[in-house]
This record gives sequence, C-alpha cells and structure tokens, in this order.
Amino acid sequence: MKKRTLFLIGSLIIMVNVAMAQWVSDPSANTLLAGVDSAYAYGEMVGNSNDSASYLLYYKSTLPKAPFFNLYLQKIDYHGYRKFGNDGILIDPGPNRTWVSGVAVVPNQDSCVYVAYSKVQFYPGPEDTVNAIFLNKLTKNGVKMWGDEGVQISKGSTACSSFSPYLLVTEDNQVCIGYITIDSVGTPIGNFQNVILKKLSATGTLIWEYTFPREFAEFNWGVSMYSTANGNIMAICRHDSTDFSDTSFLQSLWAQKIDANGLPLFAHPKNILSYPKYTGDYPMTMVHVERNSEDGFYVGVAYDQGAVSIQTFIQHIDADANTLFPEPVPVVIDAATDLERADFGIRYLPETQELLVVWAEKNFSTHTASILGQKISSTGTRIWGDSAKELYPKVSMLDSTYAFLTLRKSGINESILFFMKRITSSAAIFSYANKLDPDGNSVWGKTTLLSNKSGNNVALLALEEVGNQWVAYYTDQMDTTYSHLCKGQLFGQNIFNNGSIGVGVKEIVPVLSSLTVYPNPASGNISVDFELETSSNIQAALWSQDGRMIRNWEFSNVSVGKSHLSFDVKGIPDGLYILRLFNGTKSSTIKVMIQE
Repeated sequence: MKKRTLFLIGSLIIMVNVAMAQWVSDPSANTLLAGVDSAYAYGEMVGNSNDSASYLLYYKSTLPKAPFFNLYLQKIDYHGYRKFGNDGILIDPGPNRTWVSGVAVVPNQDSCVYVAYSKVQFYPGPEDTVNAIFLNKLTKNGVKMWGDEGVQISKGSTACSSFSPYLLVTEDNQVCIGYITIDSVGTPIGNFQNVILKKLSATGTLIWEYTFPREFAEFNWGVSMYSTANGNIMAICRHDSTDFSDTSFLQSLWAQKIDANGLPLFAHPKNILSYPKYTGDYPMTMVHVERNSEDGFYVGVAYDQGAVSIQTFIQHIDADANTLFPEPVPVVIDAATDLERADFGIRYLPETQELLVVWAEKNFSTHTASILGQKISSTGTRIWGDSAKELYPKVSMLDSTYAFLTLRKSGINESILFFMKRITSSAAIFSYANKLDPDGNSVWGKTTLLSNKSGNNVALLALEEVGNQWVAYYTDQMDTTYSHLCKGQLFGQNIFNNGSIGVGVKEIVPVLSSLTVYPNPASGNISVDFELETSSNIQAALWSQDGRMIRNWEFSNVSVGKSHLSFDVKGIPDGLYILRLFNGTKSSTIKVMIQE
C-alpha cells in the first residue's frame, strides 16, 4: 500500500506540471518571455542547472523611437512561467535617459545570478555623460544583494568609458569580470583600449585586478575567461598593434593564465593566432572557444579576408596556451571572393577528440545558401574533405536563406543545431532545431519546427541544456531605424531530448531492464544496478519532486549486460528524489530517499 501511495503522489505531481506549464506545442504561438507590450530590445539569456530555470536580461525602451532604455531581469522556470511578474526586475534604477549595453548574466552554485552592465547616463549637455560598469548579485527570488544599483566596477567620467563586461563564476564560487576601457587621449586613427580583469568576493569586495599589457600603439579588446585546474583562469583577448605610417593594423589573439590570487602565470600573454596587416574595419569577427578534455581549448575565429570572403580558422592550445597546430587550420580550402560565412559554432567530441564546426554559407556567384559542417582531428586534419560536408542542402537565395545558427551540446558526442530560415517571397521566418550525431546525421530523423512567426530582422539564440530541455529565444520584430530596439516582443520555445516541444515531462521510450538502487534510503553515495542490451553512453540525473534537476552525471561506453554505477549525493538535502537514467534510446526512473 505504501508503494502505491508513492506512485499516486508522483503521478499527481506530473499531472499538475502538465496542467500549469506555459511552454506550448504550437510553433505559431510560442511563449511570451518579456512583457506584454511592444517596446523590447534584445538582451542575453542563460540557464541555471541549480534551479532548472533560465534568466533573461533584456532592454525595454523608455522613449518611443529613441535609443534610451532600461534593463530588466526575468526568470523563466522549467515549465515556461515568468517568475518575476510581467516585466521582470528593474536592474538599472536610473532616470529615463539612460543607455545600458554590454550586458552579461551568469548563475553561481547557490542559484544566485550575477548581472553586469555598462551604463551611460545622459545629462543636459552633449559632453556630460558617464559610462561605467556595474555588477549586482541577485538571489533566485530576485532580491538584489549588492544594493539597488549594484557595485560600480569601473570609473565613470567624460574622459574614460567602460563597456562589454564578461562574467565568470570561479570554482571557489566567487566572480570574475573582464571589460574594456577606452583611454581619453586619442590617436590619428582613434582611441586605444585596455582589457581589465577583476575578481570579487561573494560579498562584492575586490580581491585582485589584472590589466593586459600593451604599448602606446596597441589596443586590447574582446576578452573572455574560462576556469581551469587548481582555481586558475585562462583569459583570451584580441590584440591590435598599429602602424601609423600606413594606418594599418596587425591583429592577434592573446592568452594569459591567472592563478586564484591574481598572479599571471605567463611572463607575457601568449600569441595563439595572428593575421597579416590590414587596413579599414577589424577583420576578425566571432571568436569561439571550446574546452577539450585535457583542460586545453580549441579556438575558432571567423576572419574577413576582404570584400565578401570570410574564412573560418581553428587553432588548438593546451592547458598552458601552447599552440598544437603548426598553423591555424581553415575549415575549407577555397580561393573564392564571393562567399559569406557566418554564425559558425564549434563542439568538441570527447570520444574521438575531434571538433565539429558548423556555419551558414552564402555563395553570391551561384546565389545559393546552405548549412555546412566540418570535422577537425586532434592533429589539425580536415576529416570531411577540403569542401566540408553539406548538412542542409543548397537553396536559392532568391527563395530563402539560413541564418542565426547555434550549436549546443547533447549528451557526450551529439549536438543540437538551432537555426532560422527566411522565405524571401513571403518574408516569413521559421526557427528549427535538429539533433546531430558525430557524423552530422539527424538523430531524430527530422527537423523540429520551433516557430513559424514572421517578422523583420529576427534573431534566434539557444541555451545549453538545463533540466533535460533546451530553450531557444528570439525577438519577433526589430526596429529598422534603431536596430538595437525591438518593436515587437521576446518569445521562447523549449525542446526536449527527443525533439518534441511543449508541456510536460513524458517517458517516451521503454525502461532499462532490472533497475535497482541501494542503499535506499541513501547517505553519501547511491549504487545502481541495471542491464543494457548494447554498450551505451549513460546520462543520469537526480530530480527533486518539484521538477528541479539537483545533480547530473555522464558515463561513457558502459558495457553490455549487467552494469553497476555509483553516484555521489553528499551535500544534497534530505528528502525524496527521482533518479533518471538515459542511454540515448531507453530510459528509466526510480525514487530515492536521501537521509544524511
């Protein structure tokens, strides 16, 4: 009788979740994420596995047809509900004529979130502006922990401006912020920029500060940071040196490793990528960094070679930023000057130690568009040939084009590809997702339609997996006069591991055989015995009764037949949980009681 009672309780929980969920199964509807009117601009969104929620940081226009807006934070729970009301929480409490930009938001281990933004306050008079970066910490319930405005990270004045913050929560649950400052003294070809890194404690006090070195005729920009072993941080930024004689530039990527006390571990930042001299606009566009299993990184850059000819290069660095490829590896070999490549993403495949690269390509000679892919080996070989592999066939650009590709991790070696396709004749824009195996083939056997809303200059992004689902979000219409403003609204759509969208959590595959868990109640560790029909990669997750993923694990190449796995559950509060195991085709769940 006791077992039957537990079953009924579990069933009731699922029924309530399905009834109250806000995600929808209709691609023509989707779920409204920000507000109810049409004055929203695009922001940034991250998922937090600690509370199975997503946090959306976005702009709201304060004056019609003017580039002034406030910054808001919204929390979207696992079921698609807006948890902070219709409009979210006001992050910057300034007057109307405020411009906030360069936003960043990251979760920490305690289900809090850090929010950083650069703020320009317009006062009467064109010279009276203040541009400074602020950082705040909010609880999962939306309470600001560092005051209404947060901690001011950089100086604000008419002589110096700061922007483009980048955030990283470190292993010791403190926060690092990197940003750019512009010097007040200009040069014949513009101002020079510094990249500054700071680490703050959980209470907002400064622990250390580091500035990337540069000479007078050099500037640094575009910083990103990554946690490595022993509490160290790998920081990568772009570096330009200037030749005043011909107003040309030499651009490269620099890497510096910094320990937990803020001490640089390299005598000078290491050069990991360089390009020949150029003039005009910056040639290096997107920089994407993917960690490999040895605590090194793959670094991908899109490089504008002039006119309409964008090439993508890959470099592999080890944990000490030493380059492992003799030269950066182009993803394709071509001499064409009429190709445009954009929205590329990279994904490390740990079992084969290969790198999957995808991008959207337009050929202006043939007037065609396609989605292409390439795999790069650990030694720098193009596995799919010099022309890459066609993941989605060519279409006439007179009819349609691809855009806004995002590549996300799924399991150990599979990936979720998100993209948009614009139908030229009707101006309709469709959003899609597909699950790819390591060879670029569809796992689902189909492409899932996420949204078929039409609009102008729509943008699509997608989060990493949180709680066995991904969330894609976009604006439905942009203002063509002020491209950073949205005349429409912000929408989102979830998608599950099997390619379905909408409400509920459903078991859609047969269970694994002979699943047992012990001890139960458990303390410290859980052991699970089960049987597999074939050797498989196993994903396991521990869920609370209210639908929050508490902890997850991954196991590679679990043997066929009877298998045994152990899970560390130390530090998890006492209570009844659900343990779910999934091997890509079959899954099973079992209740676990934890009692420390």
